[in-house]
Amino acid sequence: MAVEIRLGKPCDLPNVMTLVQACIQRLRSDNILQWDDIYPSWQVFAADIHLQSLYLAISNAKIVGTIAVDFEQPLEYQNVAWGFTGKILVVHRLCVDPHCWGQGIAASLMDFAEQRALMHNCSGIRLDAYAENSAALGLYQRRAYRVAGRVFFPRRLEAFYCFEKNLADDLNP
Repeated sequence: MAVEIRLGKPCDLPNVMTLVQACIQRLRSDNILQWDDIYPSWQVFAADIHLQSLYLAISNAKIVGTIAVDFEQPLEYQNVAWGFTGKILVVHRLCVDPHCWGQGIAASLMDFAEQRALMHNCSGIRLDAYAENSAALGLYQRRAYRVAGRVFFPRRLEAFYCFEKNLADDLNP
């Protein structure tokens, strides 16, 4: 599915939250308890919009995906054995409308994140994915992200795998 990716605006917040709730319900139906009624919240996405770090995938004038990209690494990342250092772009809250799963939207959002990282002269990208979310894990593995470790976040039973990609590897294959 072809999508346009644009910066999120305050007026998008209700539709973003509708999309997030649809994702949470679908994940729960698949017994993936990655997100809940506390996280990610309206306030988290409002902050992403305020900081101009939330991007939206749009298809047929509808929000079909979201991704937040910034330079803020969660405190939990401090004890991960990362493979490289430098300026790092961090991906947060990748979300795709469940009706559009398998249509390449997550890949388009990750392409966008990787291009932004290169535009900002980042040496790499870091992110985390819930251990029970096999679709997300597969996406990052197919994109040549390396597992650097595991972290735990509040209210989650399972770990999150921390992934990284050294963009220098892409520039010098």
